[in-house]
Parts: sequence; C-alpha cells; structure tokens
Amino acid sequence: NNGFATLTGTITNNGAFVANSTGNYTDIFAGGATLAGTGTLTLANAARIRGGGTFTNNSTIQGETSNSGSVGANELTVINNGTINANSSSGLALFLDPVNAAGGFTNHSFLQASNGGTLVLTANGGGDFINTGATIQALAGSQVQLVNGASVTGGTITSTGTGSIRVNNGDSAAINGPVTLGGTFNTGNASIISLTGAVTNNAAITI
Repeated sequence: NNGFATLTGTITNNGAFVANSTGNYTDIFAGGATLAGTGTLTLANAARIRGGGTFTNNSTIQGETSNSGSVGANELTVINNGTINANSSSGLALFLDPVNAAGGFTNHSFLQASNGGTLVLTANGGGDFINTGATIQALAGSQVQLVNGASVTGGTITSTGTGSIRVNNGDSAAINGPVTLGGTFNTGNASIISLTGAVTNNAAITI
C-alpha cells in the first residue's frame, strides 16, 4: 500500500505478481518495459501501471478488486499482445487510460471483462484505442464501458450471455470501422455514440 515498483527491460513473470492498495495508490512505473511470461499481474484496488514512454504487455493483467485501478494513468502508451481482464466479482472497475496521443492504446489480442467485472475504456485527457484484428469483449454478467469520448477503431467489440457493451448516461464514445459489433450494446440517457466507416452490426443495439 502506498508503495511503488519500477519495471525496466523485459520482465518474465511466470508466477503471481500482485500490486495491492488499501486506500492509497500503489504504482508500477513501467515506461519502456515489457511484461512477458505465463503468470498474472494483479492490480488490486487503486493500483496503477503508469509512467512515461511505452509499456508492452505480452502476458496477463487482471483487475481483481480494482476501484480506481488503471493501466496507463493517462501517461503511458500501451501495447497489449496478451490479455487484460477486469474480473472483479464485486463489480468494481479497471480503467484503461492511455496517454493523450494518436494510437495511445493498441490492442493486438484481448481486452475483456469477466466474472461480474467492469472494464472501462476512457479517453480521460485524450488518447484512443486501436483494436485492428483484436477483440474487446464483455463476458456473462460483466460490462465494458466506453466513456469520456473513448474512440475505438477496428476489430471486434462484443459481449456474451448477460454481458454488455455500454456508453453511460450523458457520456460519449466513437466506434470507427472496419469493425464488427456483437452481443448486447446499450447507450444510456443523453449519451452519444458515433459509428463511422465500415461497421458490421451483429449486435442488439439499444439507444
């Protein structure tokens, strides 16, 4: 709690790496670092991955009990080649918050919410999400939320079972093709969703 770690170079994690927080931020400074290996990095409560430069994830990151936990913290360029999973059964959220730059967050694999968790893609301070050839998904009982004008380009955005993709009340988001939508997609009261380019809709969209 209220501590920090600095990652430099390639960190091969084949075990359990937990960043825990009980009221204060616990920070992992990862600018210029690559996370690899078969293990899992868990961001608990208000733990954050932050710093200047580019952070590359080739492993698994989970937000197990996150509330204001963040990957990016509006500071990092993030490249995801692994899995980032918001899997808090208490429904708390893990935020993906890249630096304010074009292509601030590039996903080549999976961004997902599971086990009742909420994954929030936010353009707080700017930054966008490139999802070409990749998948953003909400599994059963979980949500992926697009907030603060989040812009997602390409790939597949979908949900399964009781999972849903959501733009919250009074919020806004943009989805840019070529992209395929599936599952359940809901927009809240006074929200704005912009669909641009080649959008293939296989979803049940409610506006």
